[in-house]
Amino acid sequence: MKVEINLLEQKEKQNVVPYLLGLVALLALLLIWLLLYMDKQAALDEVEDVNSQIQQVRVQQQEYQEALKDEVQTNRRELKRSVEALESNLFPAVSLLERMVSLLPERGFFERYVYVRPQSLLLYVRFDDFQDVAAYTNRLIDEDYVSDVSVQQITSNVLEEDLDPTQYRPRYVAEYEVTLDKDLWEEGDREDED
Repeated sequence: MKVEINLLEQKEKQNVVPYLLGLVALLALLLIWLLLYMDKQAALDEVEDVNSQIQQVRVQQQEYQEALKDEVQTNRRELKRSVEALESNLFPAVSLLERMVSLLPERGFFERYVYVRPQSLLLYVRFDDFQDVAAYTNRLIDEDYVSDVSVQQITSNVLEEDLDPTQYRPRYVAEYEVTLDKDLWEEGDREDED
């Protein structure tokens, strides 16, 4: 048998644990950096999405404001036309009422006075006699500004004998529908002012 004698020093095996720990630490750092980078990218994508949504909301808000502005302007024009139409159809109610009252007989009075259309009104008038109803109707017909007078109904109330004189109310109630001519009223009103 042969015996080998090795006079060379045997190399000690290197300890690889520190290298492995360094490699694991490096890999862990790379993994953490990769996770942070991915999180940053996700955050940037989310910010981009939010900015895109904000931009879309701003565009929608601008469109809505323009539509609302157009609608408001349309409503204003419509309201202005309505006001102008109403103003053109208005009758001076106080002077008209005064004129209608001046035509009443001495013991007649209005029970109700109602505008039913721009140039038409209903009058509910109380009278003592049936002749007073006819006389008031003729007076209304003779007025220039009255284009049509129609007696809708005449009712009679029974008078009680023991009625207090201060509570006396005429017994005939006539319902008139009177159609007015605004142009003729305005002419007559101007002549009265002169």
